[in-house]
Amino acid sequence: MIGIVCLDQKNGMYFNERRQSRDQYVIRDIIEMTKEAVLHINSYSEELFENRIVEYVISDDYFSDAKDGEYCFVENHILDQSEMEKLIVYRWDKVYPADHRLNLSGWRLTSTLEFMGYSHDKIVKEVYEKNEK
Repeated sequence: MIGIVCLDQKNGMYFNERRQSRDQYVIRDIIEMTKEAVLHINSYSEELFENRIVEYVISDDYFSDAKDGEYCFVENHILDQSEMEKLIVYRWDKVYPADHRLNLSGWRLTSTLEFMGYSHDKIVKEVYEKNEK
C-alpha cells in the first residue's frame, strides 16, 4: 500500500486531536493522484472527500484492507508503516503542537514538488521509498 499523510516541519501528524490536512489544494492533488487507483480513508477523513468526484473506500481498518498499489490516507491514527511500499508526505511550512510525530527513519526521500496551498503559502509534496536492507 501507499501511505499518504500531512506533516508539519517536525513530522507532526495531528494536533489537539485535529487534522492538519484540510488544505483544499492538497485534497485536490490527492484526488488527481489516486484517480486510477483505490483510495482508502477512515470515517474521520470522509468529510474531506465527500461531494467530490473521487471513489474511495471507507474503513476504520484500512491498513488491513488496502492492497499493494492502493492508497491509504491517514490523518488521526498512528501510521502502520510495516506494509507500506511508498509514502507520500504533504509537508506544511509551519510547526504545530503535535499529538503524534511520524518517524521517517527507514525511508529515503526520492522526489519533492513544491506548490502554493490554499491555506499555506508553501506545501512540499515528498515521496519516500523504503530503504534497502
